Amino acid sequence: MKHQNNAVHWMRTVRHPALFMDMRLGKTLTVIRWAVGAGLTRVLVVAPRTVLQAWADELDREGEAYTIVEGTPKKRRFLARCTAQEYGQPACSRRWFLIGYETLRCTPDIAGVVVRKTDKRTFVNPVNDGCDWDAVVLDESTKIKNPKATITKVCTRGFRGVPHRVILSGLPAPEGLQDYYSQMQFLRGGFMNVGNFWAWRAKHFHSDDGWTWYPNAGVREAITDRIGQYAFVMTRQEAGIGERRVRQRRHFGMTIDQRKAFVNARDQFERKVDGGVELTKWAMVRFQWMLRASGGMSPDGQHVLNSAKFRELVNLLTGELKWQPVVVWFHFNAEIEAAARILWDAKVRAFRVTGEIPVDQRHERIATWGEVGGALLIQEKIGQFGIDLAAADCAIRFSHGFSQEVWNQSRDRIVHPKKKRPLLDIDFITSNSTDDAIVDLQNMKRLDARSVLVRVLDREDRP
Repeated sequence: MKHQNNAVHWMRTVRHPALFMDMRLGKTLTVIRWAVGAGLTRVLVVAPRTVLQAWADELDREGEAYTIVEGTPKKRRFLARCTAQEYGQPACSRRWFLIGYETLRCTPDIAGVVVRKTDKRTFVNPVNDGCDWDAVVLDESTKIKNPKATITKVCTRGFRGVPHRVILSGLPAPEGLQDYYSQMQFLRGGFMNVGNFWAWRAKHFHSDDGWTWYPNAGVREAITDRIGQYAFVMTRQEAGIGERRVRQRRHFGMTIDQRKAFVNARDQFERKVDGGVELTKWAMVRFQWMLRASGGMSPDGQHVLNSAKFRELVNLLTGELKWQPVVVWFHFNAEIEAAARILWDAKVRAFRVTGEIPVDQRHERIATWGEVGGALLIQEKIGQFGIDLAAADCAIRFSHGFSQEVWNQSRDRIVHPKKKRPLLDIDFITSNSTDDAIVDLQNMKRLDARSVLVRVLDREDRP
């Protein structure tokens, strides 16, 4: 497509490019064509495990040789160091190496670093420049947005001698401007002339309480200027393939038991369990209990306190959405199990996809669902990366989590560049619960997360 050709031409002008292109605009194929045109022979792709198969499929279509780096640590190191000759190919042959973020974290010497842990800290130190690679590509590069994470340190402190470093993301700053730093540090060794995240934050942000940080005057504009230099930005609308969306909210009241469980979690930091009451002092645990209650489950996930959302799901799938492939997103596995039982009792096809199911079986279930229709009941983090759900034109969000990145990624899984049919998004919302606040918050965060990219698109000198 035209925007992909434009991206390839731009990548040839930048040593360490970033592709900030909306989901389903073909970032994978763009990188492959760029690497082929540049004559690169050893390219390492780091991606979430669920995305690796999508890379393998695209490389197969392009006739490119690849190796998935997995297995024991010894086997991973062997696979990563193999040359074309060891595969029985000419020395000039190109080969792609695909590795998951978790696998790289557990085999850091592939990046040229060593990890040493103490009781209080994790130290990541370079042992070589990691220049065995012609290029290193970080797909879904927000995986390294947390500067404290070991995988972030492995990526930013490793690979320093690699001729080309590339990052790919549809929404590079889902939770705020600070998400940009580590991704830019991987590309360029720092950001805005500062080589350390904490020094960068102290210089360009301020905080009243030490927890929430706000950009100083002019910082958003400065970040926009740098992103405009380092990244190729493209939205679906800009590419001329924007989809039409219809959004609906369906509200549900609380039952007495549900309200009691929600209020006890919110105000008393407690939940009922078999044989008594459990208390917590942790705010995040309390929020999880409140989220479960908002979805209609007991805070321990064992019982259905309000079946209203489940009944509405049955009504939709036996009524106006009957026989259609429909994606239903859940925050908790317990909700999926309850929904599956209720749908099966109502003679509705339902396919479960959770982290407990092996990856190959997930793909089999998704393929079957796309052919026969029904409900795909999927945990939101499992469907966050590398899954094509474009067989559906409707997505229902049964329950809601706080992560903007997860919300945005899952939201666009039913999108396809060639799809002309309108898309239907339905939010199930329990009134006077966390659902109301989260849905509004996610929409606000999405607008803020895209603000820098929109400003880049408005620049006259953008790529």
